[in-house]
Amino acid sequence: MASEIRVNKITHTTGVGTITTNADGIVVTGIVSATVYTGSGANLTNLPAANITGTLPAISAANLTSIPAANITGTLPAISAANLTNVPAANITGTLPAISAANLTNVPAANITGTLPAIDGSALTGVGIGTADSINTSGIITATAVVSDFQPRNMIINGAMQINARQQGTLTINSSSGQYPCDRWVSRGEGGSKAFTIEKTSIASSGRGIRNSVKVVSSQAASVDSNDIFNFRQKIEGFNIQRLNLGESGCASMALSFTVRSSVAGTHSGAIQNESQNLSYPFTYTLVANTWKDVKITIPPITSGSFNEGTGIGLILVFDLGSGNNFRGTANQWNSAQDEGATGAVRILETNGATWEISKVQLEEGTIATPFEKRLVSDEVKECERYYQRYGAGRQQWMTNVNGSDHRKMVYFPTTMRVAPSMNLYDQSVDGSSVSAQGVTPNGYYCRLNGNGRHASWKHEANAEL
Repeated sequence: MASEIRVNKITHTTGVGTITTNADGIVVTGIVSATVYTGSGANLTNLPAANITGTLPAISAANLTSIPAANITGTLPAISAANLTNVPAANITGTLPAISAANLTNVPAANITGTLPAIDGSALTGVGIGTADSINTSGIITATAVVSDFQPRNMIINGAMQINARQQGTLTINSSSGQYPCDRWVSRGEGGSKAFTIEKTSIASSGRGIRNSVKVVSSQAASVDSNDIFNFRQKIEGFNIQRLNLGESGCASMALSFTVRSSVAGTHSGAIQNESQNLSYPFTYTLVANTWKDVKITIPPITSGSFNEGTGIGLILVFDLGSGNNFRGTANQWNSAQDEGATGAVRILETNGATWEISKVQLEEGTIATPFEKRLVSDEVKECERYYQRYGAGRQQWMTNVNGSDHRKMVYFPTTMRVAPSMNLYDQSVDGSSVSAQGVTPNGYYCRLNGNGRHASWKHEANAEL
């Protein structure tokens, strides 16, 4: 038979530690020493780490929070860092794996070090790029190359169609060459009865900084023959293309730009030609009807062929208006032919009343078409006067008697001309028989009065066009 002792409290003889009983069980105060413990530890709290030994069973750490880093030892398993935020940089060590920077924003420049990989800068913003293709910078700029060290950049003269010394108004072009709607620009027509008109026009507002242009209007719906040539062009002096080294191994590229519109939508064309017109580079540009467009075209180098670099024709810039198939070639390459335009391109002469209008023409060294070069009108006039001068006011002069009835007056040109020009003295009023230009040079001429008179007035036209 079992015995039973019932007490409510047991106290150590020293008074340290007690065992009491209550309705819920036994309560021990003081130090408990045991070799074996069984049962649930669910209510055990504040156990000193030094008192926990042996191998712990696998447990979930889902509710562990605020664990001091010093208490985490050993190798951690691989985990996802998807929810990690605000991690101090000092706590990230070692080599990071390759990651996508697609979502990185507001990275301080001081935190980007090392060599950056090659990137496409087409979408870069906030790097000092200004308007109209300009770059806004301050301080010293160090570059390994420049587009051109030649001033002016533009090899085209009167590209904005401002100067019009001849003042011929609206011109009809059919089978005649050499019609100038404005200085340096000539329109050519070779093709029977086909015709168009051309004139310099003023523009009140275009939204593109254009105040003057040359406008072409087709006079009929013409059927273009294979040998027809109808164009608008400028001949560039050889001296002005020396910078390009055309036909040599070190030949430079050219950048052509212009602003144009037409009533005829589609692919239009033109060409760059050498003096002999046995080398041509046809180019194309696509227009929406009656809408101004800024066109930019890169013309690659040509390392063979002959190009004049003197006072003659260096290059010819052609805008095709309706040339025949015998004068059209493959676009975007140098061809050994007289190509006025590209195969399959629009001919405005095939549409009655069709219009074509152009301004801000620029041809420069390099692969990049820079903003249109704006020159002072006085400088542009001087550039034009090298090729054509017209003194419209009557010169009233007393002649110096050189030899009996030979009376002369020296006249100097305001600008030295390309070569000795052809002279036309018109609107003469003399008290002798007539006056004539003698001893013509690029710098001037002397006016000779034939007969016994000594007083004369006249106007002159000096032409040294290419």
